[in-house]
Amino acid sequence: MNTPEQNGIPSKSKPTRAAKQALAEPAELARLNSRCPIPAAELGIFPHRIPLLWVDAVLEVQDFGWRAQVKLEQSSHYFGKRALRPSAVAEWIAQSYGLVRSAMATREQIANADSIKLYLLSMKKIEWSQKLLGLTSETLEVRVALRRQIGPVNIVSGSVHLDGEGLIASGEI
Repeated sequence: MNTPEQNGIPSKSKPTRAAKQALAEPAELARLNSRCPIPAAELGIFPHRIPLLWVDAVLEVQDFGWRAQVKLEQSSHYFGKRALRPSAVAEWIAQSYGLVRSAMATREQIANADSIKLYLLSMKKIEWSQKLLGLTSETLEVRVALRRQIGPVNIVSGSVHLDGEGLIASGEI
């Protein structure tokens, strides 16, 4: 019997070869990092706009993952009547991934594409601590990594961190 890695299923610590190939070249990573933090509103090819753009900025792009920032505002759609909606975790992970992938797309790729479509197909293992529900106006860091790419389908893991408190939510989309 093969190990999960031999069957193409990545371990949590490393992305697959296909995922590595899907990421930007070192020169592209350096170019993107030189612009960081990149305000999300400046990434014009991303389809979300305020008030549905919930990620504020891309903080850092690394070889196999990246970091983004969310500044909580009580007037945002991710707040319910009484508290922060836990479902926001999946959307923060998805938007963080989409923003960086949008930044990585070259003008030529965009011009040659009939349409660029990204869909959130599933959520898996979305977990959060009770601290998430009590947040009001803090700044969060979302860490995202591409785990596997199967044709046009990408499996992405992410975690949400509160400064000084550490991990408060995680999941896979």
